[in-house]
Amino acid sequence: MTKKDETRSNILDKARKLFLARGFSKVTTDDIARSIGVSKKTLYKHFDSKEELLEASLFQMLGDTGLRIEKTVNDESTLFPEKLFSVRKIVLETVTSLKPEFLRDVRKNARSLWQKIEVFRREKLSANISTLIKTGKSRGYIRNDFNEGIFLVIFLNLVDGTINPDSLSESSYSAAELLRGIFELVFVGALTEKGRKVFHAARNSEVEK
Repeated sequence: MTKKDETRSNILDKARKLFLARGFSKVTTDDIARSIGVSKKTLYKHFDSKEELLEASLFQMLGDTGLRIEKTVNDESTLFPEKLFSVRKIVLETVTSLKPEFLRDVRKNARSLWQKIEVFRREKLSANISTLIKTGKSRGYIRNDFNEGIFLVIFLNLVDGTINPDSLSESSYSAAELLRGIFELVFVGALTEKGRKVFHAARNSEVEK
């Protein structure tokens, strides 16, 4: 990694932490530059605006999340139930870092970015969950008559609700609790008898850890 790349990566990391902790509108480029120990001039050599910095920092995080999910889903050495719980864990880590206040701020003050995030999230989740279902079917964990298309529509809409800041503010459950429930409820109905047995065994093992 070159010095330039290292500086850019450091800026993205520190900026994302500030945005997630304090919100997009409450963080200034002065705050970001000061947290890194560089001048605003140096900051603007890498990013033209605060909006561009927010987009780059968030998509770096979402991209990393997508790659982790893809790697898990395509890992031939991992059994289907373990893949399912691993994917849920990765999604939970990302979603719980995105507080309702932050999401509401982005939706209001960076509308075009909000729309890009929604498209990216749905496309990545859809592709990886589809692969996961196909793997489950081929290994006998998911019923062959299970309708993947209908499932994806329901699943993605439910997940959307867990990161909708308005829905979260009206719910007595956290995003993490909602996601755990979604994964359990929608996937259990898709499982074969063999799938249910290993699913419950994997869940009990996870609880004991």
